[in-house]
Amino acid sequence: MVKIYCLVDPRNGLPFYVGRTTQKRLEKRLSAHVKDSKWCGVKSNKSHLIEKIIEQTGKRPLIFTLVVTSHELAPVFEEFMYWHFRNLGVEMTNNQYLFNYGKAK
Repeated sequence: MVKIYCLVDPRNGLPFYVGRTTQKRLEKRLSAHVKDSKWCGVKSNKSHLIEKIIEQTGKRPLIFTLVVTSHELAPVFEEFMYWHFRNLGVEMTNNQYLFNYGKAK
């Protein structure tokens, strides 16, 4: 089973990233995101935002399970949740061009 999750900015309660993991504990996945934001060479928008959240609040982002699904359907649900938040006007840090299933051009 695969968990589709979102990272949430504790300053405003808005999601800023949608991802997927097979890890049983989301806390481990969050720790990996935080570690990557500190140590990876080229910083993504997500990493910059995580650093800013920690710097301004002393807190880590929140992480929530959105959907639990099969490996086959995980890419579909991940992309669906990304576009769902975008369509609500939420600014997301995901690179929309990395999804397996694209929005019609």
